Amino acid sequence: MLDAMQNASGVIVSTPALADYARRLNPNTWVLPNYLDDRIWRTRENRLTRNRSTVVIGYMGGVTRTHLPDLELVTSLLQRLILRYGERLTLRFWGVAPPEIEGLPNVEFPSEKFPDYTEFARYFSNQSCDIFIAPLRDSLFNRCKSSIKYLEYSSLGIPGVYSRIAPYSQIVISGKNGFLANDELEWEANITQLIEDHKFR
Repeated sequence: MLDAMQNASGVIVSTPALADYARRLNPNTWVLPNYLDDRIWRTRENRLTRNRSTVVIGYMGGVTRTHLPDLELVTSLLQRLILRYGERLTLRFWGVAPPEIEGLPNVEFPSEKFPDYTEFARYFSNQSCDIFIAPLRDSLFNRCKSSIKYLEYSSLGIPGVYSRIAPYSQIVISGKNGFLANDELEWEANITQLIEDHKFR
């Protein structure tokens, strides 16, 4: 990949941080931000599960284990929340999930696989949760990511809690269009408020 970037006529990336990195290999680098294609993403006003007594917290990530270090930021908190709320709370993971919580009650792992992004977008547009989470460890790799997960989550009209690092700190105004968390105390405060206050969600 590095050889291809050095020898390409140009490189297109999705974030300014990634462009800064790529320009060390190829000065002809341009930023084309990620957007959602509204031909395949059906945005909704609100997809909260209003008629259920159970609050569903969702996480959507890839199926590779590279997401596990990010999920470790909130694994112990999720364990405590499941024990605290019991039947009132369900955790739903699309993709990889922390092995520490796989055996706990009310933890779901939809296992659908999709041949391309279009099929995934159509499927995910029809999912429902009450809260989404997007933990990210502070690393160069993660700071170069785009806010695509925020866009995908928000297209469903569902509130999310995100790590307080780029890319999310550049788009989320905490308390307005989502919530930012810097440590486990902030994660717990934000998620607990969203669990317990339906009108606030």
